[in-house]
Amino acid sequence: MCLTLCYRRGIIYDSHTCDVCRTCPHRLGGAGRCDDCQHYAGEDVCDLTKARVPRYRRCCQWNVARDRRIKQGAVIPLEAVDPVLVERAYRGDAGLLAEEWGLRADGVPVSETVVPLVYGVESSEWSEALGSGPESGWSCEG
Repeated sequence: MCLTLCYRRGIIYDSHTCDVCRTCPHRLGGAGRCDDCQHYAGEDVCDLTKARVPRYRRCCQWNVARDRRIKQGAVIPLEAVDPVLVERAYRGDAGLLAEEWGLRADGVPVSETVVPLVYGVESSEWSEALGSGPESGWSCEG
């Protein structure tokens, strides 16, 4: 499991299953393309993910406001963890999630979350979303 922060919705989800992504109204960022996004760093790199832009040149974090980007050192309250994840994996007990992950009882430090290579896509599908390249072997497991 990879605890991943969605800047657009302000929630933490598991990017291995992406149940949150499948039902999200912002799923593939239909409003625009990477080339028009404030996070496009040129050279086909996304400043938000620090990865190559998806080959479809869009994601659900398109133009998410820079002030919504949570700073390193911040703690996200446990209430922001996807309730479906907490229910399924921890029988509804967010405290159990914190205990298993060695997190503080007051929340999840941003440093304990990962930035996916492609937002809105399950981690097993990142290689396909990016096309071939060095990111293909990326895993939050190691």
